[in-house]
Amino acid sequence: MVGRQMTGWGVAGGVALALVLGASQARAECVSVRDCDGDGLTREEEAQLGTSDEDVDTDHDGVGDFIEVRRSEPLDPVRPDSDGDGLCDGGLSVEGVCTAGEDLDGDGVVDVGETDPTNPDTDNDRSLDGVEVLGANATDPLDDDTDRDGFLDGEEDADGSGDVSAGETDPNNADTDGDGLKDGLEVRGVNPTDPLDPDTDGDGLSDGAEDADHNGHREVDETDPTLRDTDGDGLEDALELRAANPTDPTLADTDGDGLSDGEEDLNRNGVVDPGEHDPRTPDANGIVDDGGDVAVELLGYRVEGSSCGVSGAPSRRGGNGLGAWWGLAALVGVGLARERVRRR
Repeated sequence: MVGRQMTGWGVAGGVALALVLGASQARAECVSVRDCDGDGLTREEEAQLGTSDEDVDTDHDGVGDFIEVRRSEPLDPVRPDSDGDGLCDGGLSVEGVCTAGEDLDGDGVVDVGETDPTNPDTDNDRSLDGVEVLGANATDPLDDDTDRDGFLDGEEDADGSGDVSAGETDPNNADTDGDGLKDGLEVRGVNPTDPLDPDTDGDGLSDGAEDADHNGHREVDETDPTLRDTDGDGLEDALELRAANPTDPTLADTDGDGLSDGEEDLNRNGVVDPGEHDPRTPDANGIVDDGGDVAVELLGYRVEGSSCGVSGAPSRRGGNGLGAWWGLAALVGVGLARERVRRR
């Protein structure tokens, strides 16, 4: 944009000089002709338009009166910023009103590299041309998505201030929070995340690490960047992946023994401590599986089941698994036997 404006100043300077010289010559001949300033508009036309018949560019915006009113989409020849976007119609600035910037060569045509002086938002990105050019965080007024993140510049600069305000993404940075996911994807994905927080769910894994294929959708082998504990096993995703004894954060029961990973890692520290089962090994004690060794509490007894038999002892803990069903059957048998004794 800087290069575009500098070139425009050179062209605008030549246009301005020509306008001034033309006006000086025209004023000398003003007494004898209908077009006093020689701009192509008669005195009558200038009177109707409210322009000066002694100034070829009444509003001093760098585009002559004649061109402003005769172009395919007329401009206001007495208003230097016809579309009110903060940029003057032509290549000259008008102090306190607008800054040079739209029809830089003053030819009445929107050339390549020029914004449209009849459209306050040339690229239709919901951000005014003047804001895009003059803002503290300037963007390209000819590109609706300057950073190519799938999010319009005006959507990112929601308050139209031309700067990155609190709660806004940066229209010049495709990944504002640096998590590996583009802002537009985070906002518009099937499983949207926060484009201003690299770890939306606060589980210790960045959103981009969880959405590994960066498609805004959670695949079966990915953790959910909006859930701290994707598989609901009581262990946070990052702990399952990075622990000394890592487990599968997408599978609640990594070893398939009937106990969730969180039930086996009781203190949730990712280490197999004394008294805990290994959530990665279904047969930690050599008897069937860990789930089958978990006590069933009923009638004050702890019953353990295995392929070798059933035993009873005072209850210490509860659980689930195949052994639990064996234990339950045993307790039912005990109950029936007691009932027979009582009836005798």
